[in-house]
Amino acid sequence: MRTRHTAAAAIGAAALAATLAATTGTANAAPPTLSMSAPHVAVTLPSGCVANSVNLVAAADGSEHGYIQATCSKKAKLFYVARSSGLKWSLRSTKIDMPIVYSTTTDNTGTYFVGKRSNHDLVLVRRNGNGSLSKVHVLDKVDPIGFAHVERASVVASNGNYWAVWDVNSYSTDFASHDVYQARSIKPAIKASPVSDNLWYAPTLVKAGSNFTLVACELSSEQTQDDPVSSTVVAVRSAGKWKRSQQFTADDCAKTASTGSAGAAEFLNGHTYFSRSGTGGVYDNHAGPFRRTALSGSHTPRSVMNAGNGWVNYVATSAAGRELVWQSHDDGTFDATATWTMPTSPIAVYRDQVIGAPGNITRVFIQKSSTGKPGSRLLEQVATFL
Repeated sequence: MRTRHTAAAAIGAAALAATLAATTGTANAAPPTLSMSAPHVAVTLPSGCVANSVNLVAAADGSEHGYIQATCSKKAKLFYVARSSGLKWSLRSTKIDMPIVYSTTTDNTGTYFVGKRSNHDLVLVRRNGNGSLSKVHVLDKVDPIGFAHVERASVVASNGNYWAVWDVNSYSTDFASHDVYQARSIKPAIKASPVSDNLWYAPTLVKAGSNFTLVACELSSEQTQDDPVSSTVVAVRSAGKWKRSQQFTADDCAKTASTGSAGAAEFLNGHTYFSRSGTGGVYDNHAGPFRRTALSGSHTPRSVMNAGNGWVNYVATSAAGRELVWQSHDDGTFDATATWTMPTSPIAVYRDQVIGAPGNITRVFIQKSSTGKPGSRLLEQVATFL
């Protein structure tokens, strides 16, 4: 029998509100209060540069690695940014030509970036631990006619090798055709080739231990752009091919015409968790096949993380723009009601990300200027478990 817990902490400059609701399953102890620090500067871009977007991914040692995509003297530039396991920040200039970044990941050799370079080819580049760059791996050449283009990509890596998936979508006034492609250097290597099912788009690849899971959206047929009907598909590898294992037809999945992220996904505590931009909750396989937990207020998925407190934390932005955090219970279940609501930043935010590190949840954000444009500083607020 589960015991109902309620906890609250004053929301102020340094506190988060905690609220629990009743559900079934095995209870945790009451969740800890989180103390939110005041914003402080993590890194500042060189003079003449403004930050457009930021993305960081967690490494096995608790460090975070990623990029700031910036404009410097009217030219696109990609900076490498990292936070050590000791929470120290570093910023490095790179020669990576990638005005649009779709996906990042990290392994024991470096940080991988997948995106479009200036000529619009889809490429993969690894920044090695010593600061050198790998060769540029061209995943997909630009369509010379201009109808087909890449909208999203996802990448995983292990021991210096990668596996990337991406969607190639063709639009006209009459139809929208979607296909997912893949390429990998993880043995056995695969050259750029289509995944077996068509009408898939917005792929997310998850490395689940020694196995892999592909989550994608699927159109029911070739639809016009104005009337897409989509569902979420989960596929696993069988005999060297991706095979559909589950499909959720009641799921609105991800919008088709968008270069943004399709959602959030991670392999944590021996199970895979994912959320798509239209699902209003989180899927997980902690009790067998994937099933969805509807979460009240969940609107746009941000991240799934283990912040070092032993439980899975799912972060989403509500329709009102508030960042909500759900913490799982010992049995892996979630309450419908958010465990915490993160207070808004006292400094105007242009773009932000919520990430996890051992013992805390952190918001990193680009400061917005007084005119509503991006600034040159990346700031952070650390929410520590008390």
